[in-house]
Amino acid sequence: MITAACIVTLKREPTFRLVKGDTLPLWSAFGVAGTEGVQLVAFGHLAEEIDFGSLGIGDAISVIGTLSLESWRAKDGTERTGLKLIISKADPIAPPEPKTRQPRRRAQAKAAPATTSEEDFDDELPDWGAH
Repeated sequence: MITAACIVTLKREPTFRLVKGDTLPLWSAFGVAGTEGVQLVAFGHLAEEIDFGSLGIGDAISVIGTLSLESWRAKDGTERTGLKLIISKADPIAPPEPKTRQPRRRAQAKAAPATTSEEDFDDELPDWGAH
């Protein structure tokens, strides 16, 4: 087993239930950390705390825990292996607030003449020193 810290994006809805004769809270979810899928599990008071009630598919959660490689037999009878993280600490990661665009301060323009006519515009471009 390895102690790991990672940020996981949930790929399935988390579940919360009582196990061991309805005495032990269990929270579990499946997500992706980097490119690896990982089963997340928390027990007891931590499971109750993690059951934030608002976490769902696509949400991110920062977790620390014990990582292990688990083996099991799938419903179709094939042997499977995968990563399982028993969580010891977890915090939801809120998406960043949308940035509000501040208007740019523009330089004060000189007051334009009250009236303009076609004669006020110069058809020639200024010489910027490029030849």
